[in-house]
Amino acid sequence: MERDRSQPGYADLVAIARAFDLPLSQLFLRDAEPIPEAGNVLRAGQRRPLPADNTGAIDDLLAPLVHGIQFYRSTLDAHSASDQPSRRGGVEMGYVLEGRFEIRIGGRHHALGPGDSFWARGEEISWLNPHDTPCTVVWLLAPLRDDPDA
Repeated sequence: MERDRSQPGYADLVAIARAFDLPLSQLFLRDAEPIPEAGNVLRAGQRRPLPADNTGAIDDLLAPLVHGIQFYRSTLDAHSASDQPSRRGGVEMGYVLEGRFEIRIGGRHHALGPGDSFWARGEEISWLNPHDTPCTVVWLLAPLRDDPDA
């Protein structure tokens, strides 16, 4: 990796982030770029894709890590699914831009389409796109604050 002779896979990056107790998105932050909007605006051409995994999801960071919040867009390929359920500390939310997919949150199954949204607070989540077309979802992951009603 150090000399660009190999590239870590998604699972490797998740393991690295966990080992250093970092959000995965922090591994993809670029050095400050001299653009007039730095710190407030991220143009489409400046986005940094997350490394592909074997689930069929392509993720793009939509904003840099701010206060531990991860904001990204996922394109879920047709007939793709998450490897296994995941449970992240904090709150996880999503909004379906286009297409349809299914999500299981805390053991409950939901079929979602354009305009639908979902959220979970520390519950186990898995997803499936059994359809013939891709689905685009915007995700937001945020750490829990001390105030449970915040």
